[in-house]
Amino acid sequence: MPGARLYDNDGHWFWEGEGVSPDFEVWDDPDILIQGRDPQMEKVVEEVMKLLNENPKEMTPAPPLEDRTAKGLNKKD
Repeated sequence: MPGARLYDNDGHWFWEGEGVSPDFEVWDDPDILIQGRDPQMEKVVEEVMKLLNENPKEMTPAPPLEDRTAKGLNKKD
């Protein structure tokens, strides 16, 4: 017997026993599973690769090197 009940940010009660709805429906085909493959993992990799292609990583350029020697640290700018 639950001692408390939760609600979302919109003020709606969460349904008991209901998990998170998937973003993508993937059928665990027994023929694929018996081959040692994982259709859910394959879908995740497919979607991540798509996101990486649509949003390529942008590397922040490194700042100029500093003179961290005693002489360089005592230098006035």
